[in-house]
Amino acid sequence: MNFIKRLFKKSNKGISNLANTNCEIEKSRIFDLPKINIKTIEEESYFIEKMGDNYYPNGPVWMKNTLKYDEKGNKLELTVFYSDGLVASKEIYNEFGNIIEDIAYTKGSGLYPEKSAYKLGSKSVHKYDDKENEIEFSRYDSDGVFIEKTTFKCDENGNKIECFFYDSDNVLESKETHKYDKNGNEIEYCSYDQNGVFEEKTTFKNNQMGNLIECNIYDSENVLESKETYEYNDFDEKGNWIKRTKFEDNIPKLVTNRNIEYF
Repeated sequence: MNFIKRLFKKSNKGISNLANTNCEIEKSRIFDLPKINIKTIEEESYFIEKMGDNYYPNGPVWMKNTLKYDEKGNKLELTVFYSDGLVASKEIYNEFGNIIEDIAYTKGSGLYPEKSAYKLGSKSVHKYDDKENEIEFSRYDSDGVFIEKTTFKCDENGNKIECFFYDSDNVLESKETHKYDKNGNEIEYCSYDQNGVFEEKTTFKNNQMGNLIECNIYDSENVLESKETYEYNDFDEKGNWIKRTKFEDNIPKLVTNRNIEYF
């Protein structure tokens, strides 16, 4: 299951809402760079299209994101946009980097939904322990009706190592486990059904800069299902990447361009 598929799987579970760029781990890696002096990061991702024997990054826009920081390097706001520029979701953070406001918007169905169908889709409530680690995430629809809940278990470094997903009846649907290296980069993700039966696994590799360079996705039989690799094509004068190409089974699929503004 690739990252795009995992996005929509997880969007119904709670780690990240529908608007988040990829799965939670890739979103954290997208913005996981030295924050000192960074004011804003803007990202735009395009699908790559094949024309003849060549590939061109001129396909439709998949998603746009903007992340803002204060002068101390703390996250202030993450806004994710649909390809037409409408806001898909927005997260507001407190001084500890925890989400204090989390809303998502939906559009009409169909290939070309009318903007008149654009509306508030859901609101989320996040709970934290006394160490400011997130321990619970609950999502409600626009009428305030409970949709789903996720509870988290964290390690001593605040990394989420277990996630439990519950449906609108508060019944356990599935479970995830996450492993990290000494630098806090996720190196393995596993998912299980409500009975604890293994469903899939993804392993991650990083380069020396901590940038994600490879993901291997395995099925329920632990057989390699697909492989995703990332190439970093351009960097700014601060050493932060500003262009990245994603490959699925060695075929280019997505190009992400960044614009980083510094204080």
